[in-house]
Amino acid sequence: MNDVPTNFRVGHAVAGAFAVAKQRHPGVNDRWQKIARTIGPRMPQSLVIGSVVELGNLDVLLRSMEDEAPSKVTSDQEDWVFNVKSMLSDLWIGRGYEVLKLPAARWSQELNDLHYRFRIVRVALEKHRVAGDWSRRDSTSVEMTRLPPQDPDRDRYSYDTKQSARSHIMPRGLSGRGSMMWCASDLEAMQSMWLERRDLSDRLILAWTAASDATIATQPADPSATPAASAQ
Repeated sequence: MNDVPTNFRVGHAVAGAFAVAKQRHPGVNDRWQKIARTIGPRMPQSLVIGSVVELGNLDVLLRSMEDEAPSKVTSDQEDWVFNVKSMLSDLWIGRGYEVLKLPAARWSQELNDLHYRFRIVRVALEKHRVAGDWSRRDSTSVEMTRLPPQDPDRDRYSYDTKQSARSHIMPRGLSGRGSMMWCASDLEAMQSMWLERRDLSDRLILAWTAASDATIATQPADPSATPAASAQ
Protein backbone atom coordinates (compact mmCIF):
# COMPACT_ATOMS: atom_id res chain seq x y z
CA MET A 1 0.00 0.00 0.00
CA ASN A 2 3.04 2.30 0.02
CA ASP A 3 2.65 3.06 -3.71
CA VAL A 4 -0.63 4.98 -3.28
CA PRO A 5 -0.27 8.39 -4.96
CA THR A 6 -0.27 11.41 -2.68
CA ASN A 7 -3.24 12.94 -4.54
CA PHE A 8 -5.43 9.85 -4.03
CA ARG A 9 -8.96 10.96 -3.06
CA VAL A 10 -10.31 8.66 -0.37
CA GLY A 11 -13.77 10.22 -0.52
CA HIS A 12 -14.01 9.63 -4.28
CA ALA A 13 -12.89 6.02 -3.86
CA VAL A 14 -15.52 5.33 -1.18
CA ALA A 15 -18.28 7.01 -3.20
CA GLY A 16 -17.16 5.04 -6.26
CA ALA A 17 -17.35 1.77 -4.32
CA PHE A 18 -20.97 2.48 -3.38
CA ALA A 19 -21.79 3.35 -7.01
CA VAL A 20 -20.23 0.13 -8.31
CA ALA A 21 -22.06 -1.91 -5.66
CA LYS A 22 -25.41 -0.50 -6.81
CA GLN A 23 -24.56 -1.44 -10.39
CA ARG A 24 -23.70 -5.00 -9.32
CA HIS A 25 -26.93 -5.42 -7.35
CA PRO A 26 -29.56 -3.27 -9.12
CA GLY A 27 -32.46 -5.52 -8.11
CA VAL A 28 -31.54 -5.43 -4.42
CA ASN A 29 -31.01 -1.68 -4.59
CA ASP A 30 -34.45 -1.20 -6.19
CA ARG A 31 -36.11 -3.25 -3.45
CA TRP A 32 -34.46 -1.15 -0.74
CA GLN A 33 -35.74 2.01 -2.44
CA LYS A 34 -39.26 0.54 -2.51
CA ILE A 35 -39.03 -0.44 1.15
CA ALA A 36 -37.93 3.08 2.08
CA ARG A 37 -40.92 4.57 0.27
CA THR A 38 -43.21 2.19 2.20
CA ILE A 39 -41.81 2.85 5.68
CA GLY A 40 -41.22 6.58 5.24
CA PRO A 41 -44.89 7.66 5.17
CA ARG A 42 -45.53 5.77 8.40
CA MET A 43 -43.38 8.39 10.15
CA PRO A 44 -43.95 11.47 7.96
CA GLN A 45 -42.25 13.94 10.32
CA SER A 46 -38.97 12.04 10.42
CA LEU A 47 -35.92 11.07 8.38
CA VAL A 48 -36.61 7.34 8.63
CA ILE A 49 -36.84 7.08 4.84
CA GLY A 50 -33.21 8.24 4.66
CA SER A 51 -32.20 5.74 7.33
CA VAL A 52 -33.67 2.88 5.28
CA VAL A 53 -31.99 4.10 2.08
CA GLU A 54 -28.64 4.27 3.90
CA LEU A 55 -29.22 0.76 5.28
CA GLY A 56 -29.80 -0.44 1.73
CA ASN A 57 -26.71 1.37 0.41
CA LEU A 58 -24.58 -0.33 3.04
CA ASP A 59 -26.19 -3.68 2.28
CA VAL A 60 -25.36 -3.62 -1.45
CA LEU A 61 -21.81 -2.54 -0.63
CA LEU A 62 -21.39 -5.46 1.74
CA ARG A 63 -22.96 -7.87 -0.75
CA SER A 64 -20.39 -6.81 -3.32
CA MET A 65 -17.56 -7.38 -0.83
CA GLU A 66 -19.03 -10.76 0.11
CA ASP A 67 -19.23 -11.78 -3.56
CA GLU A 68 -15.53 -11.14 -4.09
CA ALA A 69 -13.36 -14.18 -3.53
CA PRO A 70 -10.16 -13.48 -1.58
CA SER A 71 -7.65 -12.09 -4.03
CA LYS A 72 -4.13 -13.48 -4.40
CA VAL A 73 -2.43 -10.60 -2.64
CA THR A 74 -0.44 -10.24 0.53
CA SER A 75 -2.07 -11.48 3.72
CA ASP A 76 -1.86 -7.98 5.19
CA GLN A 77 -4.19 -6.67 2.48
CA GLU A 78 -6.65 -9.51 2.97
CA ASP A 79 -6.60 -8.82 6.72
CA TRP A 80 -7.56 -5.22 5.98
CA VAL A 81 -10.41 -6.37 3.73
CA PHE A 82 -11.70 -8.65 6.50
CA ASN A 83 -11.43 -5.87 9.08
CA VAL A 84 -13.33 -3.41 6.87
CA LYS A 85 -16.00 -6.00 6.10
CA SER A 86 -16.34 -6.79 9.79
CA MET A 87 -16.57 -3.11 10.74
CA LEU A 88 -19.20 -2.33 8.08
CA SER A 89 -21.20 -5.45 8.99
CA ASP A 90 -21.26 -4.35 12.64
CA LEU A 91 -22.43 -0.91 11.53
CA TRP A 92 -25.16 -2.48 9.37
CA ILE A 93 -26.45 -4.50 12.33
CA GLY A 94 -26.62 -1.41 14.53
CA ARG A 95 -28.43 0.68 11.90
CA GLY A 96 -30.79 -2.17 11.08
CA TYR A 97 -31.66 -2.66 14.74
CA GLU A 98 -32.46 1.03 15.20
CA VAL A 99 -34.86 0.98 12.24
CA LEU A 100 -36.48 -2.29 13.32
CA LYS A 101 -36.95 -0.91 16.83
CA LEU A 102 -39.46 1.58 15.41
CA PRO A 103 -43.06 0.31 15.58
CA ALA A 104 -43.60 1.95 12.19
CA ALA A 105 -41.09 -0.50 10.64
CA ARG A 106 -42.29 -3.65 12.39
CA TRP A 107 -45.77 -4.91 11.61
CA SER A 108 -45.46 -8.69 11.16
CA GLN A 109 -44.29 -11.67 13.21
CA GLU A 110 -41.34 -12.18 10.86
CA LEU A 111 -40.21 -8.60 11.42
CA ASN A 112 -40.57 -9.05 15.18
CA ASP A 113 -38.39 -12.16 14.97
CA LEU A 114 -35.78 -10.28 12.92
CA HIS A 115 -35.84 -7.44 15.44
CA TYR A 116 -34.98 -9.99 18.13
CA ARG A 117 -32.09 -11.43 16.11
CA PHE A 118 -30.66 -8.01 15.33
CA ARG A 119 -30.97 -7.09 19.02
CA ILE A 120 -29.03 -10.03 20.45
CA VAL A 121 -26.20 -9.47 17.96
CA ARG A 122 -26.18 -5.72 18.54
CA VAL A 123 -25.99 -6.03 22.37
CA ALA A 124 -22.79 -8.06 22.11
CA LEU A 125 -21.30 -5.80 19.42
CA GLU A 126 -22.09 -2.42 20.92
CA LYS A 127 -22.58 -3.09 24.64
CA HIS A 128 -20.00 -5.89 24.91
CA ARG A 129 -22.42 -7.92 27.01
CA VAL A 130 -24.72 -10.90 26.55
CA ALA A 131 -28.30 -10.05 25.62
CA GLY A 132 -30.84 -10.68 28.34
CA ASP A 133 -28.34 -10.69 31.19
CA TRP A 134 -30.60 -8.30 33.14
CA SER A 135 -33.03 -11.19 33.61
CA ARG A 136 -30.47 -13.16 35.67
CA ARG A 137 -29.11 -10.49 38.02
CA ASP A 138 -30.53 -12.38 40.98
CA SER A 139 -29.02 -15.66 39.81
CA THR A 140 -25.60 -17.18 40.06
CA SER A 141 -23.03 -16.58 37.33
CA VAL A 142 -23.45 -18.32 33.99
CA GLU A 143 -20.82 -20.74 32.72
CA MET A 144 -19.85 -19.93 29.13
CA THR A 145 -17.34 -21.22 26.58
CA ARG A 146 -15.13 -19.16 24.29
CA LEU A 147 -15.15 -20.00 20.58
CA PRO A 148 -13.19 -21.15 18.73
CA PRO A 149 -11.61 -23.31 21.46
CA GLN A 150 -7.95 -22.56 22.08
CA ASP A 151 -6.98 -23.38 25.65
CA PRO A 152 -9.04 -25.94 27.64
CA ASP A 153 -8.02 -24.23 30.88
CA ARG A 154 -9.21 -20.79 29.74
CA ASP A 155 -11.99 -21.48 27.25
CA ARG A 156 -14.62 -21.89 29.98
CA TYR A 157 -15.36 -18.84 32.07
CA SER A 158 -18.03 -17.46 34.40
CA TYR A 159 -20.18 -14.56 33.22
CA ASP A 160 -21.31 -12.82 36.40
CA THR A 161 -24.41 -10.74 35.73
CA LYS A 162 -23.97 -8.92 39.05
CA GLN A 163 -20.63 -7.40 38.04
CA SER A 164 -20.79 -3.93 36.52
CA ALA A 165 -17.55 -4.65 34.63
CA ARG A 166 -18.87 -7.87 33.07
CA SER A 167 -18.04 -8.30 29.39
CA HIS A 168 -18.50 -10.74 26.55
CA ILE A 169 -16.60 -11.31 23.31
CA MET A 170 -19.03 -12.78 20.80
CA PRO A 171 -17.55 -15.44 18.48
CA ARG A 172 -17.56 -14.42 14.83
CA GLY A 173 -16.31 -15.64 11.48
CA LEU A 174 -17.02 -15.82 7.77
CA SER A 175 -19.66 -18.02 6.16
CA GLY A 176 -19.07 -20.06 3.02
CA ARG A 177 -20.32 -17.15 0.90
CA GLY A 178 -18.03 -14.61 2.51
CA SER A 179 -20.53 -13.00 4.86
CA MET A 180 -19.90 -12.18 8.51
CA MET A 181 -21.40 -14.57 11.05
CA TRP A 182 -21.91 -14.13 14.78
CA CYS A 183 -22.70 -16.63 17.53
CA ALA A 184 -25.23 -14.56 19.48
CA SER A 185 -26.47 -15.57 22.92
CA ASP A 186 -29.53 -14.63 24.96
CA LEU A 187 -29.49 -15.34 28.70
CA GLU A 188 -33.18 -14.60 29.09
CA ALA A 189 -34.11 -17.34 26.61
CA MET A 190 -30.98 -19.36 27.47
CA GLN A 191 -30.08 -19.99 23.85
CA SER A 192 -27.34 -19.28 21.33
CA MET A 193 -27.47 -19.22 17.56
CA TRP A 194 -25.16 -18.54 14.62
CA LEU A 195 -26.52 -15.68 12.51
CA GLU A 196 -25.22 -14.69 9.07
CA ARG A 197 -25.41 -11.06 7.97
CA ARG A 198 -26.48 -11.84 4.41
CA ASP A 199 -29.20 -14.22 5.56
CA LEU A 200 -30.53 -11.54 7.90
CA SER A 201 -30.54 -9.09 4.99
CA ASP A 202 -32.33 -11.53 2.66
CA ARG A 203 -34.98 -12.22 5.28
CA LEU A 204 -35.38 -8.54 6.08
CA ILE A 205 -35.86 -7.58 2.43
CA LEU A 206 -38.40 -10.38 1.93
CA ALA A 207 -40.34 -9.46 5.08
CA TRP A 208 -40.44 -5.75 4.34
CA THR A 209 -41.26 -6.33 0.66
CA ALA A 210 -44.10 -8.70 1.51
CA ALA A 211 -45.45 -6.21 4.02
CA SER A 212 -45.20 -3.32 1.56
CA ASP A 213 -46.95 -5.37 -1.16
CA ALA A 214 -49.74 -6.22 1.30
CA THR A 215 -50.05 -2.55 2.23
CA ILE A 216 -50.40 -1.54 -1.40
CA ALA A 217 -52.95 -4.30 -2.03
CA THR A 218 -55.18 -3.15 0.84
CA GLN A 219 -55.12 0.54 -0.02
CA PRO A 220 -58.49 1.86 -1.27
CA ALA A 221 -58.72 2.58 -4.96
CA ASP A 222 -58.22 6.14 -6.10
CA PRO A 223 -61.71 7.54 -6.82
CA SER A 224 -60.31 9.74 -9.56
CA ALA A 225 -59.24 6.60 -11.43
CA THR A 226 -62.77 5.15 -11.43
CA PRO A 227 -64.68 5.68 -14.67
CA ALA A 228 -67.62 8.00 -14.17
CA ALA A 229 -71.08 6.45 -14.51
CA SER A 230 -72.89 7.33 -17.69
CA ALA A 231 -75.75 9.82 -17.39
CA GLN A 232 -79.21 8.24 -17.22
